[in-house]
Amino acid sequence: MVATIAFGMGINKPNVRYVIHYDLPKNIESYYQETGRAGRDRLDSDCILFFSYGDRKKIEALIEKSKNQQKKAISYKKLGEMIRFCESLQCRRKFLLEYFGETYDDRCEKCDTCLTPREIFDGTEIAKRILICIKDTNQRFGMSYITSVLAGKVKASRIHSYGHDKLGSYGAANNYGEKQLKIFIRELVQLGFIDVIGDKYPVLKLNQKCPDILSGRVSVNLTKTREKTGEIQIKPQDGAQLRAADYNLFEILRALRKSIANEENVPPYIIFPDFTLREMAMFFPCSPQSLSKMKGVGNIKLERYGHKFLEKIRDYCRQNNIEEVEIIKRPPLAKESDTCGKTLELLKNGLGIEETARTRGLVTTTIVSHIEKLILSGEEIKIDAFVNEEKQEAILKCMQTIETQNLTLIKEKLGDSCSYDEIRLVRARLNAKK
Repeated sequence: MVATIAFGMGINKPNVRYVIHYDLPKNIESYYQETGRAGRDRLDSDCILFFSYGDRKKIEALIEKSKNQQKKAISYKKLGEMIRFCESLQCRRKFLLEYFGETYDDRCEKCDTCLTPREIFDGTEIAKRILICIKDTNQRFGMSYITSVLAGKVKASRIHSYGHDKLGSYGAANNYGEKQLKIFIRELVQLGFIDVIGDKYPVLKLNQKCPDILSGRVSVNLTKTREKTGEIQIKPQDGAQLRAADYNLFEILRALRKSIANEENVPPYIIFPDFTLREMAMFFPCSPQSLSKMKGVGNIKLERYGHKFLEKIRDYCRQNNIEEVEIIKRPPLAKESDTCGKTLELLKNGLGIEETARTRGLVTTTIVSHIEKLILSGEEIKIDAFVNEEKQEAILKCMQTIETQNLTLIKEKLGDSCSYDEIRLVRARLNAKK
């Protein structure tokens, strides 16, 4: 275990299993570089970030020490993006790749937001109250002030001095706590319904989308706050089979590797990486032929170290009455098709995308991703109920014109006439026919 901020030469090992950020990184670039130290040996690793809004004050205090105004402005902007990453409800990989200018149309199914999607509810009414409050206070205040007004905070002298305790918005959402109201506002910002202007002293502003919400022409889905359980859900990956390796044999092989590494004055992973030892401890190879089938065991290493490792494995198998395990391809432990199958069943019962999302407690984009995967897997799903014929023709024509299936480029060309979800479905149907 190492506590450090030296992620250059300080951490230079391939088998880092955890990168835990106890404090918020100052920008996404730092976070990306630091988390990149995990799992360079191709074994599953976890990156955990602890975040609280108090961290922002610490970093802002450091930013303020700079006398270069341009540098300060850039630092505040980058800090804002880092906080937006923490607040985001979209796939973490998608957020990071798009931040660096790459396109990622799928979901990684490995991060916290993919593994534990939030339940949604119709948040139109609370969204209206928040927008009205921002409007009533002349769009001059930040999140904390707006939540204080909505909650009807009595001991807030600023509210009384501005006369905002006389507004209809005062106490209009007192059935929610200020903390919950801030969560709603942050989500409305993420959804593009509220603009945040300013870096050091951010102010909430209405935009062109707000009139549709206030008039009732557009509804808003918000997510329910997840109760803290103290548990982190881990989705089994294909590599999870390595965790079934015999722990005692693995430790014996690690000790042997360490001994050889000390003799040759090299890091242990130069002899064999962890994933190679784990395979040995799972399949118990007792012959040079079997050992050569382990990942990371080439002819040179087999000749140089093979006899030493085979001796340990044979001794262990003999003492514990264990036979060599045939190397076969194991099926994945988690089947993505299970969740897609539930979506398919609801669609076959006549439910639309939004109804299916509400029934399953998922967001519509997740349901669309299920439909996309089902179509590509060969399921006969007619998309006419989700995308009208005119839009389908426009999307297909656009793909032919710009000669690409890149989601972002197609959306830029079509503008607001078609949604990302509609493009994804048409693209899936096109590819399924090929």
